[in-house]
Amino acid sequence: MSFEQVYQPIFHTFVAALAGLSGFSIARAYHFLVGLTYALGPVTLYWLATRLTSSVPIGFTTGLLYSLVSPACLLVPEIARDTAGAYFGRRLHTALAYSDTPNIAALTLLPVVILLLDIARTRRSRPAWIAAAFAMAVIALTNIPATLALGMALMAYALAYATREFWWQIAAAALAGGLLAVGWFPPSIMQAVNANLGRYELANRVSAYHYLGFAITGVALFFAARGVRRLRVHPSIAFGGFFVLLAGGVPLLNYWGGITALAQPRRFQIAMEIPIAFLAAIAMVRIYQMTLARSGNVLRFAAVGIAILLTGFQIQNLRNFARREIRPIDATQLSEYRTAKWLEANAPGQRVYAAGSTMYWLNAFADIPQVTGCCEQSIALPVTQMMRYTMGSDDHAGDRAFAVSLAWLQALGANYVMVPGPGSTDVYKWDWVHPDKFAGLLQEVTRDGGNIVYAVPQRSTVPAHLVFRQELLSRYPENGLDVDSLATYVRAIEDPTRPAVSMIPSADPRVMDLDADLTGGFQISVQVPYHPGWHATMDGKTIPIGKDAIGLMVIEPGVAGPARIRLSFEDWPEQTLCRVISYGTLLVLLFGLVRPGRRKLT
Repeated sequence: MSFEQVYQPIFHTFVAALAGLSGFSIARAYHFLVGLTYALGPVTLYWLATRLTSSVPIGFTTGLLYSLVSPACLLVPEIARDTAGAYFGRRLHTALAYSDTPNIAALTLLPVVILLLDIARTRRSRPAWIAAAFAMAVIALTNIPATLALGMALMAYALAYATREFWWQIAAAALAGGLLAVGWFPPSIMQAVNANLGRYELANRVSAYHYLGFAITGVALFFAARGVRRLRVHPSIAFGGFFVLLAGGVPLLNYWGGITALAQPRRFQIAMEIPIAFLAAIAMVRIYQMTLARSGNVLRFAAVGIAILLTGFQIQNLRNFARREIRPIDATQLSEYRTAKWLEANAPGQRVYAAGSTMYWLNAFADIPQVTGCCEQSIALPVTQMMRYTMGSDDHAGDRAFAVSLAWLQALGANYVMVPGPGSTDVYKWDWVHPDKFAGLLQEVTRDGGNIVYAVPQRSTVPAHLVFRQELLSRYPENGLDVDSLATYVRAIEDPTRPAVSMIPSADPRVMDLDADLTGGFQISVQVPYHPGWHATMDGKTIPIGKDAIGLMVIEPGVAGPARIRLSFEDWPEQTLCRVISYGTLLVLLFGLVRPGRRKLT
């Protein structure tokens, strides 16, 4: 898969840049950025709260609450149980236990966007508009749920503060941010992510009831905005209220009512905590100002003392929680690491099928070609989701479980399959219900570190095979058990009588040179997902590339006899156009900075 498709690239690009510039290891650079963005979250929220309320006490209290209290744990018992306590830090737990660090990082930047928009609104500052657009682009290229949360925050801010003219200005800034980002997150990838989320969980699919819900929400927000204006509610409170309804409604509807308003609704629980902390801080400071500040010194000092004691207790509580959650480990003792290093040393360049946490970690430890890998929402070959469920669960497979799994492994070019053994440190062992189904039927090559690796019978380790057109995969499987759709193709690629395709090693992962004897009118099936970025040439001439029913590449040389074909991955027309748009937008924004006019930024 292309790098952009694996995950939004900004956070990982910063990790690589920091490691390269500082001399840090990749792991240390990653941990540093995780810690930095986590720690800055309350700081940026303090800036925003102070700006919107013109009150340092409210800003300080907002940042303090966001640091010390997790409203998600208090509102949803399931979240509290998962975090191991209602008074522990869900934001930290989410970053550590679920590695949702790009979400945490992007949400740290979200208050900065609203802060810049508020400066632009009140000061008519052009640099603030441009900086807000850049910040929006960074969020969009960091994490999708945080980008949607940003959209909610923008709507809440517009409803609370904006005139009709300012709505258009917010839309223009958001459009500029989107155009800046589109060069690295083009529409085709957005479409693929949306489709994969729907396949991953049916509830994620957008349906008529979603559109009805969006319409009802829009009407309700319209009348709510009119109501808060008539009641002269302070805009900062209105902003917090609208934001909490939007960002909080998504996860709470799912936890409390099983309703999926947006894909992966539970990932919005961290965004929900931002407006809750803000509103709670406003309430606490206003209550103090209206009641305790007018009371006697004894009562006032007692209230401050209790607040300090509770704060100190919670600081210590969270420090103990952090010590328990953040533990040094020796990564070389993990089964994921040891499996990766064994494959790197004994099967370089050969493809493995792994599930569980191993599939996420293999490529962090070594350059291991995988059938799946990270990440499900971006997968370039959607049929692997079907394969993964079927092989892992053996649902309705019965005594065909091994045969079904073997057909999938051979069809998708796996040379090895890895399953967790009793001593494995794989976190998601339940991805394999019957990991022992390969025992005695496939050759066990190692069980180093607890994971068991089996060799898959494959005629060739090269993921390219000579086939006739009628042998290509011609229909999409009805389900994972429908291996009859794979049978003709598997027989063809395992046929020992036809010539094998050889691959010339290349240091460039974007290039694949294939030598094949095409006598007889063969085509070449390449067990790599079709993508418009792939180009095939033979003797300097472009030859067509197509795809079969499940999305694997098919090269159609149209010649007979020995041939050398070069496959190269290059920019495709959509990406080129999107890059031109992004760079053009960048030039326009930079010109806006230097053009004479009102540029004050305060």
